Amino acid sequence: MCRILLVDDEHLERKALEIIIKSGISQASIIGQAESGDEAVKLCNELKPDMIFMDIKIPGINGIEASKIIKEKYPQTIIFILTAYDEFDFAHKAVKIGIDDYILKPAKPEEIISIIKKYEHKVKHRESIVDVQKLSNSILSRKYNDAKTILKEVLDNIEENQDENERERIKKAAVVADKMIEMSTSMGLKKIHPHSYDTAKKFSQIYEFKKARIELTEILDIIFEEIVDKKLYDRNDEMNAIVNYVEKNYQNRISLEEVADYVNLNPQYLSRLVKKELGIGFSNYVTNLKIEKAKELLLETDMPVLNISLELSYNEPNYFCRVFKKIVGMTPMEYRASKLQ
Repeated sequence: MCRILLVDDEHLERKALEIIIKSGISQASIIGQAESGDEAVKLCNELKPDMIFMDIKIPGINGIEASKIIKEKYPQTIIFILTAYDEFDFAHKAVKIGIDDYILKPAKPEEIISIIKKYEHKVKHRESIVDVQKLSNSILSRKYNDAKTILKEVLDNIEENQDENERERIKKAAVVADKMIEMSTSMGLKKIHPHSYDTAKKFSQIYEFKKARIELTEILDIIFEEIVDKKLYDRNDEMNAIVNYVEKNYQNRISLEEVADYVNLNPQYLSRLVKKELGIGFSNYVTNLKIEKAKELLLETDMPVLNISLELSYNEPNYFCRVFKKIVGMTPMEYRASKLQ
């Protein structure tokens, strides 16, 4: 999502820009509007926009001065100057001092849309860097669920970038793999290591991005398998240990007693802790994880319901179907059919 700030002392000008952007760019959000240069600087500090449309002639400090202040503090912010024809030379100088581009007024809708699309890849690239850092932090914090969610977001962002071909996407996935392995090594983990896993070689043999996704998911699983196996948690981090163990083992027939034994806690205490922290009982927590996995398998594979039930340690398919319907509101086959229509 591209977050945009509009700066113009004319209300109708700002309104026209807002309508053009909202109707032409689905992944854009107008997060604020300013009437003066001083207000633009203030809002930029508060809202941290990705892009700014800045008129030159505004009250207080002019658009050029406001842009200069913003660029000095937030050089990554993309700024477009809006200028009348007789200010062209002024705008040209503005581009030279770091302002990204300019638009002559009155601007046509297609020109507004075109300039956003021209620069939005910079926003996506910046977002991907931030997301990879979040992924590294979630691994360092030993939070498997968070790491899974963030990894999916990182990969979705890479896949959705229409400006890149398959090979370029796979190369980006390889960079993510390197970051994950680097974090794993910094934590002293041994199962996956730069000396034993040649990222460049491995990803050069991958020709479809969906296979790169699978590879990255497997890397994450290997990292957390070692964390779980070696109980690599800080003291008083029982809840994190519980969640990771359950997330890695829920497809098996795990019990409250088994998890309690893993974290060296009394089963009754563990039950109360799960209820307090997650707002749901242990049994329901495990069941919900199984049903979410069943939904994923129903949509992403052609596995028969019988096989899915066995995969999730339900020996009685009929019982699995009853549990699924109770939670989802329809049978597994109805769910698959409704989503694939």
